[in-house]
Amino acid sequence: MSAPAGTTAPLVAEIGARITAAIDSGRYQPGVSLAAGVVAADLQAPVALVRLAFTDLTFTGVLKRSGKRTSVPATGDEEAVRTQYLAARLRAQMAHGLYPPGSTLPTGPEVARLFVTADPVVRGALGILEKDGLIYRRPARPPLVLEAAGLLSPSPRSTPPVGEPAQGRFSVLQIQTSVAAAYARWHKRPYVPAAAAVREWQQLRAMARQLLKNHPASPHAGRSLRAAAAARAREVESAPLPEMTLLALWHTACLAAAVGELL
Repeated sequence: MSAPAGTTAPLVAEIGARITAAIDSGRYQPGVSLAAGVVAADLQAPVALVRLAFTDLTFTGVLKRSGKRTSVPATGDEEAVRTQYLAARLRAQMAHGLYPPGSTLPTGPEVARLFVTADPVVRGALGILEKDGLIYRRPARPPLVLEAAGLLSPSPRSTPPVGEPAQGRFSVLQIQTSVAAAYARWHKRPYVPAAAAVREWQQLRAMARQLLKNHPASPHAGRSLRAAAAARAREVESAPLPEMTLLALWHTACLAAAVGELL
């Protein structure tokens, strides 16, 4: 229901048009939750009018309401993007040496846990890697990494900017809080301004680097579970943050999963 005609209705319609434009431009991405206060600050508009615009856009199907959550409706494309991204991350980890030819990838459920995602995305990503000739999927056994994986070129790594201020030492409680917050953001998928997403990722990276000082790199063969966890954390810590905000939230949650394994 809109505001009464002749009063705030034109303003609500204008805000609704701006929200729609933000969705069309990719600023508010499919699957992202929108909070009226956050959108109001982002658009520099009154919160009350943003709530009215939410109501109108939900009625027309531009937004989706589920309980107390208002979101941009997810599409098949959104799941396809995540499937492609997971395949790219596993490919990068093979190129980085985590899973050399002759070794095995984690099982499907373990991949789902490590990458904080659902089984359909995992199955799709493994299907892509199998089609590319990088793995061989076996019934009731972990996927086998094939010789072709040894020909992959490592992707560029992300390093802390020169001159980045040194972080103080983080307490275990601070790290646990940041890990939990990253998980919560991914599961709730709120709209997060790009700069805020980068800051949260950078802080988790600093925490990962602090923990990794106690876990020197080790050879692939015969690694303990702890050493394997450190190798995964080292790879994801140096992997670039995706530009797409939704993928950035996911990537940060994956980093949180790796950091959590080191606690």
